[in-house]
Amino acid sequence: YPAAVAHALQVLAAEHGVHARRVVFGDLHVESIRAWREAHVLPAVTAVGVVEFVYPVWLAPYEQLERELDDDGAEVFVCAQGDNLPDGARRVVKPGAVYDGALRAAIRAGWSETQLDVFGERGEFHSVVLP
Repeated sequence: YPAAVAHALQVLAAEHGVHARRVVFGDLHVESIRAWREAHVLPAVTAVGVVEFVYPVWLAPYEQLERELDDDGAEVFVCAQGDNLPDGARRVVKPGAVYDGALRAAIRAGWSETQLDVFGERGEFHSVVLP
């Protein structure tokens, strides 16, 4: 992963003339993931000019993030399932599902926060935002 990020930044610079100085991550609260990025990815990308990682939604309240996401009107879809989805969740949180208030309500109704993070922050699922 660190080498892939560094390579992507090299391609961005070589093919598009964009020289990134900061890389933005959407991590919300899992300290071990953030620490791993800082320890392993940041050293790999400093050679291509990155000097800082930015985490704009770090520790933001979920209610605020949900409101902003809904108000923005962007289309968000589940694009992958993690290996750690709890029993039954694969039928609900599946690739192609619209990630919206209804899906978040279904997640909350079916599983506790410790079983399934509503934003998939522990890798339970991944999402993509379409413009």
